[in-house]
Amino acid sequence: MEHSLFKRFSARITANLFILPLNILSQALVPRMLGPVMYGNYSFLVSTFEHFVGFFDSGLSQCLFNKTTQNPSNSQWRYYFWRIFLVLSASSIALTTVAIFSSLRNDIWPDQKNIWIYFGLLFALNQWLVKVLTQLLDAYALTITGEFAKVLQKVVAVLFLVALYYSERNRLEEYFVYQISAGLLLVGMYIFIFERSGRRAFPSRVKNIDSSKNYFSAYIKYSKPIFVYSGVGAIVGILDRWMLQNFAGAHQQSYFGIAFQISAISFLITKSMTQLFGREVAKAHGNGDIEQIRQLFRKLLPTFYTITAYFCIFVSSEAESIGLLFGGEKFVNATPVIALMALCPIHQTYGQLCGSFYFATSQTKAYQNIGVVSLVLGLIAAFFLIAPSELHGLELGSKGLAAKWLGSQLISVNALLFFATRFLKIRFLPFLIHQAVLLAWLYLFAQASSSLVNLTSPLPLLIEFLLKGILYTALAISSILIWPKLVGPLVRRDEILILIRRFYDKLIAILKIRP
Repeated sequence: MEHSLFKRFSARITANLFILPLNILSQALVPRMLGPVMYGNYSFLVSTFEHFVGFFDSGLSQCLFNKTTQNPSNSQWRYYFWRIFLVLSASSIALTTVAIFSSLRNDIWPDQKNIWIYFGLLFALNQWLVKVLTQLLDAYALTITGEFAKVLQKVVAVLFLVALYYSERNRLEEYFVYQISAGLLLVGMYIFIFERSGRRAFPSRVKNIDSSKNYFSAYIKYSKPIFVYSGVGAIVGILDRWMLQNFAGAHQQSYFGIAFQISAISFLITKSMTQLFGREVAKAHGNGDIEQIRQLFRKLLPTFYTITAYFCIFVSSEAESIGLLFGGEKFVNATPVIALMALCPIHQTYGQLCGSFYFATSQTKAYQNIGVVSLVLGLIAAFFLIAPSELHGLELGSKGLAAKWLGSQLISVNALLFFATRFLKIRFLPFLIHQAVLLAWLYLFAQASSSLVNLTSPLPLLIEFLLKGILYTALAISSILIWPKLVGPLVRRDEILILIRRFYDKLIAILKIRP
């Protein structure tokens, strides 16, 4: 039986709320374990290869998700996708090997060992595999079981990370092995879920030559309109980090890396909602139900935006404390970078959800045009913000790259949102007003909670941070219960109360506490 969207949404948001402290613990251990230089190298390599592998995907996994959602009984989409996946994975390994043994090796990966480079690629391929399987679970409405597996995997992974931290075997190679192993554990759990549900993640061979041509053609047709965008995105993403590594060094790379990871934690909850939203849009579009898409757009986008903004505004306001808690004194100079990067997921939420809409409704050409213009302008801005003065740059290092990210998100996402609302024939202005009002409201709460806690006598950093967070949360929830439309125009008070109650019940069940 297929669970409702609300139940799957509740399961995912609850699971991510439990994963959140585990991610915080992980991100607090890793920078301390590796140190600024090694953490900077890790961040550089992972970012480079994630963009590289992302280019190879070029919407192929999204095509698989859409086709599976619209026709769950057709296993051939999966079969032919995995053939493409293997070919592209082998090609990426071959291209990386050629680059390593070429004269450009030191220019592409300055001061990096060959083993680190290969590990970076394997980690990115592993993450691609996890992403595709997660999408398939959503396509088959197996989200609730998948979220349980994700929580279990995260608990096991964190226990091993703590053991690695205290073993004092803190080389970058060991950390890469740990990351890849954790990913493979989750892959194994996902495959088990598919088998238990009566489906196969990797279907057996399909004997139909003519059919194979049709499927491959469909994948190419879907991917072709965004191939240019994926290519430009990969080049810009790689050059952003490459310029930071070459112009500012590994220390600045580590500051941006830790800020990026902290912002990723803030984005965790709504990022995972993207596929749920995309699944519902794809189904509605397949049925020709534009009114259903309008309702999803008007209700879910502001809701996810609110959830992300709640985390991000607080994190940005407490950037110094968070930097000290995550990285220690060695990362104290990362404070302004953390403050800027913490704000990026707010509009990235709209970007991800609008992207799902464009893909689900096959408007990839419009998505590509908006994205390419934004990426090119962003790259030019990044150069002048990061480059040294002799190249007419401002030498802002990680702060410059963070400022570029924030500005690009704000402009490009609202452009995507504007054209999406025009397609759906709904008003853009209410979305814009909601952004401004909500951010101002939450910022006032963050400042108020900080000021009130600071009135007390000096407290330990962690206690002070937790008190501010509790007070900020109380103010935010109280205001939302009084004025539900602060979350979105279609949100009702009873839905908020149900969500809070379900989270409370799951928390009690896990802790085995009787109220």
